[in-house]
Amino acid sequence: MPEHRWHQRWYEHWQRLDDLADKVGRQSWAAARVRASDTDRTLVDLLLKGQLAS
Repeated sequence: MPEHRWHQRWYEHWQRLDDLADKVGRQSWAAARVRASDTDRTLVDLLLKGQLAS
């Protein structure tokens, strides 16, 4: 994906995540990423795609 397209589509969302990482602390953020399981990632993917049954 061209950089300008990524910036248009994802930069604002990335900024919010980056701000959250600053607020919780980079060390805590990194520890949480390590603990995230494949099931966690699948759940987030389904939520983002709107494919999680309510």
